Parts: sequence; C-alpha cells; structure tokens
Amino acid sequence: VLPAGAIIHEAKLHLRLIASDSKADSAYTIAVHKVVGRNPVINRATGYTSDGTTSWTANTCCHKNVPLAQADLSPAYDTQTVDKNPGFKTWTITSLVQEWIANPTTNRGLVLTSDSLVLRDRYRYFGSTEHADPAVRPFLAIKYSASIDVTPPSVLMSNPVDGGVVNGTVAVKADATDNV
Repeated sequence: VLPAGAIIHEAKLHLRLIASDSKADSAYTIAVHKVVGRNPVINRATGYTSDGTTSWTANTCCHKNVPLAQADLSPAYDTQTVDKNPGFKTWTITSLVQEWIANPTTNRGLVLTSDSLVLRDRYRYFGSTEHADPAVRPFLAIKYSASIDVTPPSVLMSNPVDGGVVNGTVAVKADATDNV
C-alpha cells in the first residue's frame, strides 16, 4: 500500500516468460493498456463479458466479432518486444500508476494485448499470480517518495521560560506538533 500523496517516480510491471511458440519468429510485441470502459470482475470476465453478464462495449474488432474488451482499453502505456528467452520481461507503466494514485476509482486493472500483425499460433506464456512458485509470479515494482511536507512542525518551549537566563544544567521541556 502506498502512502496517501505518494509521488511515483517509476513503476515497472514484471512478468516472467515461461513458454513460447516454436515458430521461427523471434520477436513478439506486447502492449499494456488500462481498462477504461468497464469495471471487470477478473474471475468471471471473458472475451464476451466483463463480469460474466455485462458485455464489453460493442466494436467491430477481433475474431468472429468477439469484442475482447478492445473498445474498453486505453491507448498503450508501453509496448515491448518480447523474445523467446525465459525470464522476466518488463513494461514501464509509471504514468498509469500515477493516474491510479491521483484517482483510485480509475484502477480497473490493466490488459496486455498481443501483436495483431503476427501470424496465428504465435504466443508467449507468462507466470500468473496463482503460479505454484512465487518467484515466477508477476509483480509491480514502484519507486516513490512521500508527499512533500510544506507545513513545518511547531515547537512550544515551556522550560526554560522564553527570555530567561540559564546557567549550568537545566531541564528542558518542549512540545512539538506536525500535520503529518
């Protein structure tokens, strides 16, 4: 959980490639998009519905007119060319996370889309959040700092009394308050 008012310096999505096709093509582009038109229920969403009941926004995209959420996705925040070497692949989504921090109600998730120009039977499989090995699961690494504190603390000295002369060892009493 990020603190309120956090300033996001960098956010990177890390997905572990665990399998790919055996075709000769060595590269495959994958883009990250924010879900904008619907609020999906992840364990019930399909290519046809966002929650098992509610259709994605109608559009003329995709295989056999299955909408696959394309009309409910933002433009790509980052696109990476993914090779076939197993291991973590990374997308920079700093501005997307900044938007979520600024307005948490816009966090409806994100979707990865594959290269629409690639021939069929090309794929990349990534470890899921349910993978048996936690080291294979996706993660979001965020570099941030706390919000800038523009209100200085206030200090009230009650001993020694303001303006008094002090000699030797004296007990000091002070109360400090701050808005954060």
